[in-house]
Amino acid sequence: TLIGILGGYHLLYSREEMNNVFWWVRDEKVRLTKLVSNHNGILFRVREDEDWFVEYVTDNIVKIGYTRKDFFLREMTMKKLIVEEDVDQVIHSFYTQKKMGKDKIALEYRIRTKDGNKVWVKATVFKSEKSNEKYDTVNFILEDITQFKKLQNELQSSKEALKVKL
Repeated sequence: TLIGILGGYHLLYSREEMNNVFWWVRDEKVRLTKLVSNHNGILFRVREDEDWFVEYVTDNIVKIGYTRKDFFLREMTMKKLIVEEDVDQVIHSFYTQKKMGKDKIALEYRIRTKDGNKVWVKATVFKSEKSNEKYDTVNFILEDITQFKKLQNELQSSKEALKVKL
């Protein structure tokens, strides 16, 4: 923990220097949290357990109707967020790419908003630092690509209609 890490420095720093370091780390955490929260995508840190428990999610999860509390109380997990028909494919694709040694994994799938709508997302997945925990963790950035998928489907329909006319 932060206190544990900083606690070891009490032998090297005076009380005033220690307080300055503590407040700097605290302020830096606030700045980084704001930076991450201003990203268009929703950022997650996900535990690779059976349910893909969410250890961290940015405040902008409200874009899809959920709160951070929904995830921290385990009412929602990353696996529950994914549309049921897509779960097996997402998991298979994720672990296949991970076994290939990829540091950055790209996935496209649908998630369900709190009000039940389906939204297409592009997920960029990065390895987290190795920890001594029982489970590995990965970082997800989810970006809404629903409009792109709609345009893609319209283009495909137009191509098929054109082929029929020709």
